Amino acid sequence: CLCKVCWHWNDHRRQAFWRTDRSAWRKIENIYKKIVEKVINLTTYTYNKLNKNKHVTIIHKPELNIISFKVDNIDVDTLQKQLQAYGWIVSLAEYPHVIRLVLMPHIKKEHIDEFLVDLDIIIQKNR
Repeated sequence: CLCKVCWHWNDHRRQAFWRTDRSAWRKIENIYKKIVEKVINLTTYTYNKLNKNKHVTIIHKPELNIISFKVDNIDVDTLQKQLQAYGWIVSLAEYPHVIRLVLMPHIKKEHIDEFLVDLDIIIQKNR
């Protein structure tokens, strides 16, 4: 209908919709920022911990939530299998051939600390 009453009412509905829509997008954006911030902080934490280990060589400082590394004197495929024996499923990058950790939002510092303990045990066993 194009009468003044209906047009006025529809105009208010349109304005209310856009206000709600912008508000919803702001909330989604804030949630997304928190998730990304958490993952980046976790990546930095993991990078710093791995970097302190003298037997670990990190390929490059991470810019995203991915860390690539190798361990001195342990073949990458062997290391992957040994980590799997401890319950860790890690992927490999092909070029360069290294372990690739992808840190996702559901991962916590406790998981990283447990992973690093197991990694240290594997390193000590292979010395």
